[in-house]
Amino acid sequence: MNKKLKTFLMLVIALIPLIYLGIIWDGIPQTIPTHFDASGKANGFSSKLDFFYMVLTLVVVSFGTFLLVQNLNKIDPKRAGKPASSAFNVISVGLVFFLAAINLFIVMKSAQNINIMDKAEVPFLGLLFAFLGNYMYNIKPNYFVGIRVPWTLNSDYNWKKTHQLGGRIWFIGGILITIISLLIPAVYAHIVLTVVLAIMVIIPIGYSFILFKKEKDNPDIAKNDLQ
Repeated sequence: MNKKLKTFLMLVIALIPLIYLGIIWDGIPQTIPTHFDASGKANGFSSKLDFFYMVLTLVVVSFGTFLLVQNLNKIDPKRAGKPASSAFNVISVGLVFFLAAINLFIVMKSAQNINIMDKAEVPFLGLLFAFLGNYMYNIKPNYFVGIRVPWTLNSDYNWKKTHQLGGRIWFIGGILITIISLLIPAVYAHIVLTVVLAIMVIIPIGYSFILFKKEKDNPDIAKNDLQ
């Protein structure tokens, strides 16, 4: 797909929640619930205008993330002079769809009391983690995307091995979060999300440190693997 056309389409997708908000604008109240407790009960409110700015901010974040990931090879010293990564292209598009969907769910829940978020939020996050895990193996060393700890950033071998393991863990963890959260009440789904996400973060970081110690003791393991 032509790069300019893809950029335009991603902008349109990012703008969908704002367009939808404009369509229903006259029918929503002046004070809108914008924060909810674990049981889904509103405990924080914003003015209609402040809510507009919140949705607009998420639109900017969504499209800005797309532009950032698309142009990493131009601004990231680790990617300088290298071609754009196909994994980055896919991830940037996926993030736009995910953030736009979350933004749209927020508009529907806060402005229209359509509670898609109550049951869909955690499963949707699980699908995002599975999506990222599926492409994590192909993420090349960079300073913006991936498991960016000192040991991965200092060694291509460490980066490669950590992302191979991390990709599998994130994919499996994301699927588990999605399936389990669909079978239990939303309040418990958030607990599952927190526990599984902690495991998904801690294990790859710990593994990266172990690899760092091994590579420090035996530098040849990196040379042999990368040949």
